[in-house]
Amino acid sequence: MSNDVYIFGRWILILLVSFSTLTMQFSVPAKSHISSYQSAKNISENPPADAADYDFSIDIDPDHKPVTELEKTLWEQADKLEADFKNNSSNIIDDPELNAYVKEVLCKVIGNARCAPIRLYLVRTTQFNALMAPNGMMQVWSGLLIRMKDEAQLASILAHEYAHYVRRHSLQTLLLAKNIESTSFIPYVGLFASLGTVGSLFAFSREMESEADRLSLEYLYAAGYKPQSSSDVWKQLLEESKLTDEKKSDDSLLSNFFSTHPTSEDRMQTLSDLAQSKDPNKAIFTNKIQYRAALGDWWPKFINDQVKAKNFKSGEFLVDQLAQNGWDADLYFAKAELLRKRGEKDDFIKAVEFYQKSIDAGSQKPENWRGMGLSLMRDNKKKEGKTVLLEYLRRLPDAVDRRMIRLLTGIKDEDENLMKDEVEEKTLNDRM
Repeated sequence: MSNDVYIFGRWILILLVSFSTLTMQFSVPAKSHISSYQSAKNISENPPADAADYDFSIDIDPDHKPVTELEKTLWEQADKLEADFKNNSSNIIDDPELNAYVKEVLCKVIGNARCAPIRLYLVRTTQFNALMAPNGMMQVWSGLLIRMKDEAQLASILAHEYAHYVRRHSLQTLLLAKNIESTSFIPYVGLFASLGTVGSLFAFSREMESEADRLSLEYLYAAGYKPQSSSDVWKQLLEESKLTDEKKSDDSLLSNFFSTHPTSEDRMQTLSDLAQSKDPNKAIFTNKIQYRAALGDWWPKFINDQVKAKNFKSGEFLVDQLAQNGWDADLYFAKAELLRKRGEKDDFIKAVEFYQKSIDAGSQKPENWRGMGLSLMRDNKKKEGKTVLLEYLRRLPDAVDRRMIRLLTGIKDEDENLMKDEVEEKTLNDRM
């Protein structure tokens, strides 16, 4: 089972809990089900009877604990899912420094008191997403981290997820769903057992999304970050979505986020208008350099994950977007890999150019010579390809694909010995 299937199959439960995309089975016709993007209204507009037990107009305290039976059950189920995830997921990024950095950004934007109780997990997957469960667990996925251009953009997403949490939108959505058809509603203790198998999905209403947008922008602005960063993120996602038709693809890298966070030009414009209403001299930080440095060695790994996903339109868009901050050896290599693996007209010769640019930019990755050699072979430049692949094997003698490369090119022992002799002779001449 692949990492993505692992997350989007068994661990889809956690995603649905945190976003209140709660699956329920009703005995009434499907038309009785609600969609938060169609007929759903905020509890404040159409409060069910149970809502009298709560005050959703204020933020919950950092040390908040559930009081009612319904909220207790919601927390208990989320606790079980968190424990299962923590103990069994192979996708958790166990890097203390990177985890500490993301948690530090969260603390900057919401304050240390609010931040302290939150358990943060970084998850390695190509999908773009972040989520926060009602019990205080937060996940940030690497497909999101690699798409953020700076720290302010990351802060805007973290603030948005926290806003959903602090206003208990999960509980609000559950209360609303529970009161739609009480006689046919499955008892909430069984909700999580049926997730992903039956029924309709319930996501946050537009009003809840708007509230989270407004509140998160206030957090962002108060922390000194550039408030325009929120709308910038949505602009990037919209552009990628339009180019790659992400929202219609089951394999998309954005669809899971869009399924619970519907985006639109209006939403982006509203965020932009709110940002422009703030004093630009007070909140200006983006911390672009700090963000890139914090990702460190994970930067090329996350990019490579996107390339391996073989979602070529999305991958190429992402690389080109990241390159707006300046090309480097890793981005040149990623672009070359995308072109080689896509293999359309002129892609192989273009790939050779980008591998060379990566080398010229200082990369010593043996994979540059491997990719270049294979691209030349596919472009019917067999002699040149063989020479470059010999260099690859010289640079990585224990390459796992050594046998395949030798078979593909017809490389013999004498070829490699000749290459070694030439290198040794050149080295000797350089020293003289």
